[in-house]
Amino acid sequence: MAEPIIAKYIRLSLDDRYTDSMSIESQRLLLDKYILDTNLNGPVREFIDNGFSGANFERPGVQELLELVRDGRVACILVKDFSRFGRNAIETGYFIERVFPLYRVRFISVSDHFDSAQHDGDTGGMEMAFQFLMSEYYSRDLSKKISSAKREKARRGEAVTKNCAFGYRLNKDRKMIIDEEAAETVRNIFEMY
Repeated sequence: MAEPIIAKYIRLSLDDRYTDSMSIESQRLLLDKYILDTNLNGPVREFIDNGFSGANFERPGVQELLELVRDGRVACILVKDFSRFGRNAIETGYFIERVFPLYRVRFISVSDHFDSAQHDGDTGGMEMAFQFLMSEYYSRDLSKKISSAKREKARRGEAVTKNCAFGYRLNKDRKMIIDEEAAETVRNIFEMY
């Protein structure tokens, strides 16, 4: 059997695209630096879920990773912070406290300064539970703020996306206006239909 891997798990939700510090590349650099600085040894493999919510574990990258955990092929999982692995405190805690110890998988959350190897026989207790709750609260609060900002922009007639539908463009005030050149194509398609 092959040597167990060091798994870097990276997740970027749709809402995270507005925050450069959460980008896939910044997460990758942080995890790579941690591996280098701490001399973690073994083959490294990266798992990415781009554009997926952390509210559940129905994500292709995390499912592939969990399958390898069940097969005993993972030695260590690294994430930027708890919220990258999962936003739901109960489900995330279940994996960190029950599943990973069962399969002897070390779990490291770099920004949270959590390493399960430092909690032998203990899962971090109240400190970790508090970090989970803060992460879950932050996720819900951020989601509400983004939704509220989008509704307010739409109410003012501003575009809420970067790209307009074909036939429109954004003016200097970020309001959608008809793009006459592209609109002619849309009119032709409509007439042909």
